[in-house]
Amino acid sequence: MKKTKLLPVILTFALLFTGCGTAKPASVVESAIKCLQENNLEEASQYFAKGDTDETEAVEKVTDGTEEDTENATGNAFLSVMNDFAKEHAKDITYEIKDTKEDGDEATVTVKVTYKDAGPVTKLAYQDLIKQSVSSALTSSLAGTDGDIDDSDMSAMFIKSFENAQDSAAFVDKTETLKISCKKVDGKWKISDSTDLLNIYYGNILNTLEKVTSDDSDSNEDSKDDTESDTSEPETTATETSETESSGATDNSSDVTTYDTPTTASYTMWDD
Repeated sequence: MKKTKLLPVILTFALLFTGCGTAKPASVVESAIKCLQENNLEEASQYFAKGDTDETEAVEKVTDGTEEDTENATGNAFLSVMNDFAKEHAKDITYEIKDTKEDGDEATVTVKVTYKDAGPVTKLAYQDLIKQSVSSALTSSLAGTDGDIDDSDMSAMFIKSFENAQDSAAFVDKTETLKISCKKVDGKWKISDSTDLLNIYYGNILNTLEKVTSDDSDSNEDSKDDTESDTSEPETTATETSETESSGATDNSSDVTTYDTPTTASYTMWDD
């Protein structure tokens, strides 16, 4: 009789421990955010699926000390500004898990996050960087040099521009509702796309830089297209003008034959 009563209790504990064996998607997302709040990127990286995004690889570079292995000094400047901002403001991140939807080995965790947005400051800093680089290149050109700007100079210019931009813009609180994608890797839940969380950790600097650099690229393409268009238009206009003049001459001839007292300007010109 006693064994019969104990059986349900044993089964209940077995189920509880089984449930605790693998952290749920919401717990994984929450743990990752807590690590980011504490600027513990090395620990946070264990909650991300390896190699799924460029941003995840960037985090790995930061955590293993190879952040200086980026392509150029300008890239290092961006990363330096981002890291300095995160160290100061990651603690300001707050969050609330709103919902979790699981579908087999995939899941989506909805989380409401509030953080310090450095987007406006970043945009001003980048615009100032472009102005300074153009001015510097022009000055070098007028001085008879090649006009190229050293990467280290560009790096220093952006860091200074970011500092100065804070006099005209501020880091403001911003709230977003994110849908964090997760998946099972070797039986454990991992965040499969770290882009949104890392962008928040870096105060929206990542997205802002991507947007302004993309806008610059689009602007240059538009200018190129406009130039090509302007070059081809005169030829078309000249052809149309020639056809119009030819047509006008024929009409004028008709006017001479038809009217005793022609009054059109085209006829007078033709007559002369």
